[in-house]
Amino acid sequence: MLTERPAKTAASSRRSTMSETRREGDPRQDRASQAASEPTPDRSVGNDGKAPNRLRPAFLNSQRTRSNGAMSPSPESSAMPTGLAFWSMVLYRPLIVPILMATGFTMLLYRALDLPRRALRRLTGDTSDYRLHLFNHLKDQLGDSRPGTILEIGPRDGVDTERLLSLNPDRLIQAELPHAKEALEADLSGRGVLDKVEIRYGNIMYDRALDDLVPFDLIWCTGVLYHNPEQLRMIARLFDWTAPGGHMVMETATARRFPTRNLACVEIWHNVPKHVQRRYHLSSHITHLPSRSAVAAWLEMSGYGRVEHSPCHRQQSFALSRNRAAFVCHRGQDDEQYAYYWHMDENYPIGRAL
Repeated sequence: MLTERPAKTAASSRRSTMSETRREGDPRQDRASQAASEPTPDRSVGNDGKAPNRLRPAFLNSQRTRSNGAMSPSPESSAMPTGLAFWSMVLYRPLIVPILMATGFTMLLYRALDLPRRALRRLTGDTSDYRLHLFNHLKDQLGDSRPGTILEIGPRDGVDTERLLSLNPDRLIQAELPHAKEALEADLSGRGVLDKVEIRYGNIMYDRALDDLVPFDLIWCTGVLYHNPEQLRMIARLFDWTAPGGHMVMETATARRFPTRNLACVEIWHNVPKHVQRRYHLSSHITHLPSRSAVAAWLEMSGYGRVEHSPCHRQQSFALSRNRAAFVCHRGQDDEQYAYYWHMDENYPIGRAL
């Protein structure tokens, strides 16, 4: 027993010597001992005598120093932000900005931008709306030409009817659903234009009420497309009804969600909760909302040679242009040969099912 104790004592002394050597060469312990021996600095002012910028995170104010040929953080930058402060900076652009836009932030921004315009309109007594701006866009495209026959789909209150009659057409035909007959005729009679139009009642997608009148030099279709889930088929039919050299005006509500608003796609809304309907300004009977890119693509693929996106909604308000779109289209003399949906496969025209 007495002969073994010196060996253990020597081994333990060697381990103690190695531990002390490691501690003496450890820069972390050197910094810790140095920090413990130094007095606590005053955090109210910086090294330059100025108060630090408390609005910036610590890792943005820190500097990096070079030690032993490698980059190491300075003592001031040792406290990196963690948790919400760090991830809010890292994810701000790719994540937080889309979330703010999707939750209505852009609508609030658009309404704020509209305030000066709304105030100016009220001061000057300007009552023009997007429908008037769209009609003026159409007149610019028509130039000196005059459409002989005009088809107005969904005439509503008769305001657009008066404007279309100012083009002096030979015939103005209106297409409306049967249940709206009483209200439509009352509005047209109140404006004194009931005897100047010819009304055909029925569904243009399934009835043959207009077969004896096609084609038309001008088709005016506003606020109708998004009510019909067969939107591509409807646009293809309107192209068939547009005479070569004629025009078609299309205005519709468009996609609501931020990720899909600028994609060529269609939003399908089904079993939507009430609070979501209020947030996105949806109606319970509307199920298909195309994006403006989707409508433009359909118009071109159906055969219209020139499709112009009208700025009519933006001329009224930025907020309105976020959820609606309008186009003024022209059909050339031989545009059908370039139409994607005009090609035949075993005598079955694509997009023209009965």
